Amino acid sequence: MTTWTEQQHFLNEDHHNIFEKTKDIPGWQEPGDSYKLYEMGYRSGDVILEIGTYGGRSAVVELEGALANPDRSIKPQYFGIDLDINGVLRTADTLEKFNLTDYCLLFHGTLNSFAKEFSIQPTMVFVDADHRYEGVKSDLLLLKDYLVAGTPILCHDYANPENETGEMGVRQAVNEFIREGYAEFVGTFGCSAFLLTTNQCGGVARPRLSEQEFAGCKADVLSKIGQSTYKRNTALDSSKPSNPKPDAAIGQDLQQVKTELEQAQFRIQQVKTELEQAQSRIQAMESSKFWKIRLAWFKVKKMFGVLEKNKNGFIK
Repeated sequence: MTTWTEQQHFLNEDHHNIFEKTKDIPGWQEPGDSYKLYEMGYRSGDVILEIGTYGGRSAVVELEGALANPDRSIKPQYFGIDLDINGVLRTADTLEKFNLTDYCLLFHGTLNSFAKEFSIQPTMVFVDADHRYEGVKSDLLLLKDYLVAGTPILCHDYANPENETGEMGVRQAVNEFIREGYAEFVGTFGCSAFLLTTNQCGGVARPRLSEQEFAGCKADVLSKIGQSTYKRNTALDSSKPSNPKPDAAIGQDLQQVKTELEQAQFRIQQVKTELEQAQSRIQAMESSKFWKIRLAWFKVKKMFGVLEKNKNGFIK
């Protein structure tokens, strides 16, 4: 069993240098964040789940750690989720520069939509997407039904001062997750909280995806969000006929149509995921104590015949 401590120590020279090595990649990390992500990858990086990729900095750190472990006999599998298509594209470019694309599947959407499509068993998780209370809470509640006991989770920006002003809700959501018994708090590294899930999480152990299954999932994702997510130039080259027409203007027009079609596919997927988020928030509101009290109050007013409507026709 892996022993996690509150003291950061270096596993190797690459671990010691990982912050400097990745500091120019888009993304915000303190040295402690990078060190802990590398350690997580080294110790538990068989199946990496990251919620919020932004620019691929944390992905590189995690995979560098996973690949550095001489006792790891299988290729790590990285699953990166981001609602922002630009984040997906930035991350794809970063992974390609570091020759890590073969280990990665990038998904444009939310954790909720990802979980509906893919049945995986994460061995570690980095939470760094929506930093508002509702967003972090929603992701953690989904994870509790997805993870088995003993899974390490790193929640970014837990120590960020904006948690005090209400601009961020990471700390509140994480602390509630701990109080509800789904995880134990191990320590703070950089600005992140490091947790270990408990037996109260309801995840069911699943077999790891085979290399063929992983490749098939990647192909399926590419078909949905456009092949430009990973290999924009390669996708365009492979679509060209073996004997192209000499008229360059026609080729440019076809290229423009192809680009516009890809952009439209991205927008459609983004609207779909935003709709799913809105529906999840509505369900959360309707299940809240305030909503239930509100409905009960309407029933009482109706019993006494005192229901009123405002000038717009809505009950008040």
